Amino acid sequence: MATGNRLKKWKIWAIGVTAVLAGSAVPVPAASSSLLSVTEEAQIRPISDGSDKYLLKSDGFYCLKEDGSRDNAAAVHYFDHMEIDGTVLDGFYYHDENGCFQADSSHMVKINKLSCTKISGDSEEVTEFDGYYMVNNLGKLSAAPQVHYISNYTADGATYDGYYYFDENGRMVTEPGIHELEMTSNGQMFSGTYYFGGTNGVLVQEAGVTEDGFPVDETGKVGDLEDLGMDTLEPQLETMLSGYEGEWSVYVKDLETEEEIVLNDEPLYSASLIKAFVMAKTYEDMDKVLEHEAAQLKTAADDAKVKEKVDTLLWNMITVSDNESCNELGRLQSDSHDFQDGAEQVNKYLQKEGYTRTSYQSTLHPSASKLVTLGGHNQTTVTDCGKLLERIYRGECVSREASEEMLNLLMNQENTTKIPEGVGENITIANKTGETDEDQHDIAIVYGPKTTYILCVMSENGTDAVENIRRISRVVYNYLNL
Repeated sequence: MATGNRLKKWKIWAIGVTAVLAGSAVPVPAASSSLLSVTEEAQIRPISDGSDKYLLKSDGFYCLKEDGSRDNAAAVHYFDHMEIDGTVLDGFYYHDENGCFQADSSHMVKINKLSCTKISGDSEEVTEFDGYYMVNNLGKLSAAPQVHYISNYTADGATYDGYYYFDENGRMVTEPGIHELEMTSNGQMFSGTYYFGGTNGVLVQEAGVTEDGFPVDETGKVGDLEDLGMDTLEPQLETMLSGYEGEWSVYVKDLETEEEIVLNDEPLYSASLIKAFVMAKTYEDMDKVLEHEAAQLKTAADDAKVKEKVDTLLWNMITVSDNESCNELGRLQSDSHDFQDGAEQVNKYLQKEGYTRTSYQSTLHPSASKLVTLGGHNQTTVTDCGKLLERIYRGECVSREASEEMLNLLMNQENTTKIPEGVGENITIANKTGETDEDQHDIAIVYGPKTTYILCVMSENGTDAVENIRRISRVVYNYLNL
């Protein structure tokens, strides 16, 4: 609805009508030329964030709907230097379920999955709000990253006690991380980099080395970040692995400096990591695979349906780790559509390419296929996986075009709960996972802001293995990209 129409509607509504606020009747004066010029008991302004809501000032500030009733659903609104009766509102503001923009000192509120549109000229930007937020006078969300001290505040069964970091929108950051600070809070001076990684994101104020591998002093200040790198990463990873149950293998390679770390490089059951090698073999002999698929479909090899079918098998095998797609691509390596023969062809390719400790031995389950095996178990090592990923990254696996297609498949991986979970948001990652009841693996190319690196982690018979892979991922990212 255009602003002119809104004003016309409000003029009609305002004449002789009473707005009900805080349980009592507050008279809204009749408009003369425009509601925007009302200067008596109440003033009304349209909120220009596309919400079709209005701001009313009388005994306080309230959000009203188009029909003049109080907005009784909690919301966040954006104001762009709006002035009303000498008060200027600028930024994001929160009002509660009573529609009231509270005039109060700084306090914390919980906001559940609200969004707000910020309109600037012809552009619109939607910001999502979810979590605990620090609000200031009139419900304004903190407009700059800062630290607040919270004393024994309990909410949703959790107690917050100590220093906490709030981001540029006023949201409490509960994820572990380091933040650059230059400010004073509750009498403590913050100057430098600090680690907020305790329970629910509290500042860790105990000298030592954090779970993420940061050396901190008794104030929570992090030591010289220039000391972080491959040299200091290796002993940190060794210490971490020594405290984990089960068997662990880790491979790290900085693709800019060519430095690498290899820890416990022993063959383990590959689980779904073998699919990355089946993918490479499929691209290596794509023409034969298409011929074999055409024979299954009883059509010509250049029929579009053939390529579509093979592409679908590859997509499902990598992005959602479909076992039957892998089994079928194994059979399609064979002239006779025989899995054992197909697996032998894959193994010849693996030996030729130098993946000497990787072996394709059996079908994957659960799946529609019956168990077929060459007599052993599918296995690989972190170094073989790292070598494959590096060749794909550099465009050297089969061909540049094939490498780009394989990289695209890995970047569309839907299982991102391990290595990607330990890395910051908006970081591009290409990965492939593998898991059974006893095994948890993940291999990835991580495109960090400072350097791109490969991380391969395999584990067997470990407890808390998924969380440990996330910790390893977080430490590697921090050491190589901060």
